[in-house]
Amino acid sequence: MRFGRCCNALPRTQERIRRLVAQEPVFDYTQRPFLARTDRFAAGVTMVKRMMELKLEHNLSVDEFDDLREAVGEIHPYARRPSAFRK
Repeated sequence: MRFGRCCNALPRTQERIRRLVAQEPVFDYTQRPFLARTDRFAAGVTMVKRMMELKLEHNLSVDEFDDLREAVGEIHPYARRPSAFRK
């Protein structure tokens, strides 16, 4: 996992995000290389949906949500439109 704004994010916030990603089975990458393109797209949609659920469940700020997207590290279907996820 990498955090682009590591200087700005507090270490406990980074750890919180890491724990969120680690405990979610949807972010498991062990089978990723073996998926077909359509399956990878479907998995990406599922990841984005779960990321949005986590944002609401944990009341993540915009910066924390950006950290979550970076921690997931996957190019998902909505990666180019992060502004669509902001309130």
